[in-house]
Amino acid sequence: GTVVLEGSNDGTNYVTLTDPQGNALSKTAAGIEAIQEITRYIRPRVTAGDGTTDIDVTMLVVRRGN
Repeated sequence: GTVVLEGSNDGTNYVTLTDPQGNALSKTAAGIEAIQEITRYIRPRVTAGDGTTDIDVTMLVVRRGN
């Protein structure tokens, strides 16, 4: 399967987030990435897989300021 990290500021309209080099955050294997954009909502979304796809996503999110 493939997991894409998406972000939104309204919780309805999501776009694919990017790393600091401008590459879309789309993973097919284990990895560690930084996220360039600051959005109110972040979600992982499986874009390729079937009913047996089993993917674990772990994120560390730090809130700064108010």
